[in-house]
Order: sequence, then structure tokens, then C-alpha cells
Amino acid sequence: MKPRTKWFMMRILRFLIVGFIVLTLVFILPRVMPGDPVDNLLGEGALSLSEDAREGLLAYYKLDRPIWEQYLAFLKSIFTFDFGYSITRAMPVSDLISSRIGWTLLLTLPSIIIGSIASIFSAVYCGTKRGCLLDRILVSLSIYTETVPTFFIAMVAILIFGISLGIFPISHISSGRYTGMDNIIDIIYHMILPISVLSFTIFLGKFLVLRNTVIQISDEAYIMVARSKGMSDSQIRRSHITRNIMPSFLSMLIMNIGFMISGALMIEIIFSLQGMGTLVYYGISTQDYPVIQGTFIIIVAWVLFTNMFAEFMYGVVDPRVGDSVEGTKVK
Repeated sequence: MKPRTKWFMMRILRFLIVGFIVLTLVFILPRVMPGDPVDNLLGEGALSLSEDAREGLLAYYKLDRPIWEQYLAFLKSIFTFDFGYSITRAMPVSDLISSRIGWTLLLTLPSIIIGSIASIFSAVYCGTKRGCLLDRILVSLSIYTETVPTFFIAMVAILIFGISLGIFPISHISSGRYTGMDNIIDIIYHMILPISVLSFTIFLGKFLVLRNTVIQISDEAYIMVARSKGMSDSQIRRSHITRNIMPSFLSMLIMNIGFMISGALMIEIIFSLQGMGTLVYYGISTQDYPVIQGTFIIIVAWVLFTNMFAEFMYGVVDPRVGDSVEGTKVK
């Protein structure tokens, strides 16, 4: 077997093992949490529930079966995308996910694109003009936001732009009063503030790393040679610096894409957006096993797929990666 083929096979095997372990934990953790799904379903009515009625509900949701049967059914659901029925919503989990995932993509995809593009341009500019006013402001903001949770930034944005200035709505995906094109405009208007907050956090999360990479590249000998040949700063930024920071940029971009379904959890909760993040929160808070399992299966599969795709792309683009197997050095 060729070294490159062996490298790819090893990566596939590793991701399959990791996926199996993580999905097994997804199955186990909800069942070891304190509480009971029947109590969450009925609330105070569970106190007057007879034992036969309780057993009937457990049987209806297949929670009375041996744990190994539940686990086999769980593994089967991964391949069939049949995640069962929500205990508290009384509807298929797959329908819940399909109705929520679009709103999460509407929030996260524009945020990742805006934040990533802004970060790479700002990092190249500030990294080559260290100490300028913009550089000092963005570095200070990046360091500060590392210690500030995302929900706090979202709440400050709501306080300033939603409550004090009254520029943007502070909750929900739309007002529900319009149809057609007016409804689309209304949705965009409601999404401006949450997308801006998430873009801002993504931008600052990438900026400092990319800026430091630009500074490191700027001190390389080939940059000095390029300047000695008469290349302008804009040509150096475009031809040498931007091109050489792309591996770091792509790594962070793929990580953002991998975690975009779950990464917007706090933003969705703060702004009352009915996406995958709030669905995960709802499933955990109500101990709705099918909802927890279904949402985490989608999240785990997406994260593993994007990370595997990233490693495969590195193996295709960089021959040194594909030719190094089990830590051996390329000769």
C-alpha cells in the first residue's frame, strides 16, 4: 500500500473510532443525568400518576427496554436518520431538527463569512503596520474579549442598539406580521444584530492569531529580499504575506464551520432564535432523550466530517503530509 493511501486509511479509521466513542457518550450521558423524562413530560401531574400509567409511557417511548436494546436502536438511528419521537413535543425529532437547522445556518454562515473576511484583511494590515491606531484598538479588543463570554457581548449589544437606541429588534426571527418579500426583509432586519454580534466574536477570535502570524512572516528573509527588489508594501501583502497565512486562516475557518451548529448556542438563546442551539438547550433542560441524541448525532457527524475533510485537504495539498506515516520523517 502506498504511503499516501495508508495515511488516508489511518485517518479514516481514527475518525471512525473517535466518532464511535463520542456517540456512545451521547447515548450514556442523558441516561445518567438526575431526573426522569416522564416527570418532565407531565410536571406536577406525575405525582398522581399510577405505576401502570408510568410504565405505559416508558413503554411507548421505548425507555423500558434493556439498555443494550436502546443502544442498538440508537446506533440504527444514526444510519437511518430516524431519531424517534420527542418525549415532550410529541413529534418526530427529525422534523424538529429540519425545522431548526435552517435558522442556525442563516445565523452562522453569514457570520463566519463576514468575520473571517474582516479578520484576514485587518490582520494583514495591522500586522504590517504594527503600532498604528487601528492595530492598538483591535489588539486591545481581542485581548479583552478573550475574558468576556459571548452572552455578555450579546447582552451589551441588545442594551445599546436594541433598548437604548431602539435601532434593531432584540428577539425572535421575525415579527410574524408580513408575508412574501416583506417577510424576507423583516427576517433580515431581525437577524442584523445577532449576525453582527457573532461576526464580531469570530472576527476578534481570528484577528490576534492571524496578526501574530503576519508579524512572524514579515520578519522572514524573503520579505526583506522582496523589498530590496523594489516591491511595494501592497504587492508584498498580496503576493507573499496573504498567501502564507492562508493555512492558519483555513484551519480556523474549518473549525468555525465544524462547530457552527452548536457554536451559536448562546446567541440563539439570548436573541430567542429557534435554531439548533436552542433545541439542544431545550432537550437537555427537559431530559428529552430522543431530542438530545438526535441533535448531538447531527453535531458530532458535522464536526467529524469537517475535520476529516480538512485533514484530507492538507494531505492532498501538501505532499509532505501524505508521505509521512506514523510520525516518520520524509526523506
